[in-house]
Amino acid sequence: MANDTSPIDPQRPSLGPAPWFQRLAAGFYDAFILLALWLLSGSILAFVSGGFAPAMLVQGVLLLLAWGFFGYLWTKSGRTLGMQAWHLRVESQTGTLMNWKQATTRFAWCALFIGGFWLGLILLGAGQPALGAALVVAGAAAFLSAVGQPDRRTWYDRASGTRLVQVPKVKWKQ
Repeated sequence: MANDTSPIDPQRPSLGPAPWFQRLAAGFYDAFILLALWLLSGSILAFVSGGFAPAMLVQGVLLLLAWGFFGYLWTKSGRTLGMQAWHLRVESQTGTLMNWKQATTRFAWCALFIGGFWLGLILLGAGQPALGAALVVAGAAAFLSAVGQPDRRTWYDRASGTRLVQVPKVKWKQ
């Protein structure tokens, strides 16, 4: 797969599977961007509802916002802002942009495992060791499922038929 010409961007061929540190770093970047979007949308909901929006409505809006954020960027460019900063791209197994079905599948599995991981950490801190530990282990297992695999595809990559690849830096002309 290294140096595959990409139908997405022929000037930026794949350099192979994304390295671990870059995956984590891009995820943290995107988490902060998503947090900012959530704070803004939560403030708007609170203002519109007079300060007392139903919890289910708020949770639904935040989930739809996250799905729209990732789905739109994955289907339009294959790259979130965090992925751009760390020179990564998510694409289908054929090297093309993923479709909305793949984006939704990837988002659902990522939300389940990564969200479960963070919820598990919260539960561990709140004195719920059994459930907290189970969620942390499940979330870590999903991410670490790629260890030892030549293509470094996680469970959510395999479920959605996608792969996360490294792309070269763009050299700016002056």
